[in-house]
Formats: sequence, C-alpha cells, structure tokens
Amino acid sequence: MLFEKPQEGVVAIWEGIRMQLTRALGHDLAEPSWQALQSIPPAMAGALVWRVEALRPQIPERGTIYLMPIRAISSAEPGTRPLCGHPLPVPGRFRCDPCTLATQFVLGQPLQLVGSPTQRAQSDYLFQRGKAEHG
Repeated sequence: MLFEKPQEGVVAIWEGIRMQLTRALGHDLAEPSWQALQSIPPAMAGALVWRVEALRPQIPERGTIYLMPIRAISSAEPGTRPLCGHPLPVPGRFRCDPCTLATQFVLGQPLQLVGSPTQRAQSDYLFQRGKAEHG
C-alpha cells in the first residue's frame, strides 16, 4: 500500500528505534524504560542511538566512569554540553536531555524522564522541542 495509516507508520518508527537501541546496547531494553521512552517524540528517541553507540564503549567493566566528548566541538561555546555540543536546557545542568537518557541506558539504569517538579521544569524543553519539530 502506498499510503500507510498514521498509526502504522508511528509503530514502525518505534520498532526501528527499539531495534537500533537494542543493537547499540547489546541487549533488549527493560520494559519500564521502553514504556518511558515512548513518551518522548520519536525524533528525540532516535537521537539517542548515536549517543548510546558513542558512550557504551567508554563504560569500563568496573572503576571510575569518565565520559569523553562524543563529538568534535569547541569547548569555548558557553551554554553547551562538552559531551555532545548541544545546548544545555537550563543553567546548572551539565548534560543535555538526550545525553542524560543515553547515559542512563549505557549504565543500565531505569530510564527516568520527569518525576519531580524541578525535573519537569528543567526537562520541559524536551517536550516543547518535540512539539515544535512535529508541529
């Protein structure tokens, strides 16, 4: 069929994201993390794949975790994350939301999006940006 129903297209996008993240992580996602991930825009979830691929090899089996930049960027740019170069959502944060989520995945932590009002205020841009991109 030339034109898919919108629902079928969205399901296919999410299936692709899950497959890519599973391959990048080396294991399937825990169901609670998968459910939480589906609450963000697919474009943002898709942006996690390259971050997971870049961060996973940096995680030692044991010992200190020090994440090196995953993109060639100018560290002199104020208000950006030295890890990926994307803008920080609010002052006081040291990771952008996609890098925070990718780090949770590679460390094997449950995915945490928004819990407290403080987290919501700091992460609100994640949802607003997705709305603006997808209209």
